Amino acid sequence: MSYEIKDFGFVFKWNVENIIVPLFQRNITLISPTFEVKILKSNTRWYMTLYPDGLQEKPNYIGCILHQVIDNDDDEDQAPLSMNFKLSLIGNDEKVICSSPITTHTFKKNKRVVKFPSLVSKGVVLKERELYLPKIHCPYIATCGYVRKYASVLPILVLVLHVEYLL
Repeated sequence: MSYEIKDFGFVFKWNVENIIVPLFQRNITLISPTFEVKILKSNTRWYMTLYPDGLQEKPNYIGCILHQVIDNDDDEDQAPLSMNFKLSLIGNDEKVICSSPITTHTFKKNKRVVKFPSLVSKGVVLKERELYLPKIHCPYIATCGYVRKYASVLPILVLVLHVEYLL
């Protein structure tokens, strides 16, 4: 996980490791680490949820939701905040394979999430694994509770969220 602050927005990169198992299971939700970004004069916290099996409105497509974290009642009174969002899937050599359309969303009291329901078909990802799932080198592998000390290569799914503030 990493994020980078830009003049008028931020970029969040999430490497979802060992994605093969969740792609073959049903009803799995993966949650990113929470990250904090300074927007205007206040810090905001965010996290993403990934649905390898799809969201209800678009099953069999890898879906994702961006959540703004609400820490206390004071956050409920926050002024509406408008932003443009784009979610991309990155393959080998850091090349963009596919992206969502740019979505404009205004965060208000009861609208604290942005959905990306159909980033890419799960079937396409499984069929073309070499393109969609870059690999990382892992020196240790856990199997059945035992850690084996040999090198392995694990597939990852790399998501990059681009956010631009609309001031």
